[in-house]
Amino acid sequence: MLNSLHSRISLTVVFIILLTVVGIAYFVQKETITTLSALQDENARNLLNAIVLNVENEYNSLIFHKKTALEIRKNERENIVSICISVIDQLYQKTLTHTLSTQQAKTQAKKMIENMRYDQGVGYLWINDMGRPIPKMIMHPTLPALNNTVLDDPKFNCALGKKNFWSTRSSATVGAGN
Repeated sequence: MLNSLHSRISLTVVFIILLTVVGIAYFVQKETITTLSALQDENARNLLNAIVLNVENEYNSLIFHKKTALEIRKNERENIVSICISVIDQLYQKTLTHTLSTQQAKTQAKKMIENMRYDQGVGYLWINDMGRPIPKMIMHPTLPALNNTVLDDPKFNCALGKKNFWSTRSSATVGAGN
């Protein structure tokens, strides 16, 4: 069979074609694997970048929500205290016109402030003077045992870890707390 020239040429051509096909298949497979690997790496990087952007967006959203909630609470407390001061001012005007005695006005003011609540009934207002050197609690709605007591205990000297809570206030204070 390999004796004829024609069969040798045919066998050589078939061998060259087979070698070419195997070589092309090898290089195509190698390039395909390299390309697929690069695409998977790029896809993984894109996915990680999307996750990072999502986490950053959620974090920024939480920061915005926190700032907004704090601003809303601050405005709410300012409004509650403004209402309280307005009612106290009305009571004071009644004392100037002798419609109420000073003692009656003080009693009504204390009662009104004691009953005021906000934050779904959790927040409350209290009254203290700012006498020096140590302030005195005039009325506290949730701790009536503190009413008319001098706040000379060291635990009253700070709030939330900040020193000299009382030193930043004026001569009489209506406070808000939870």
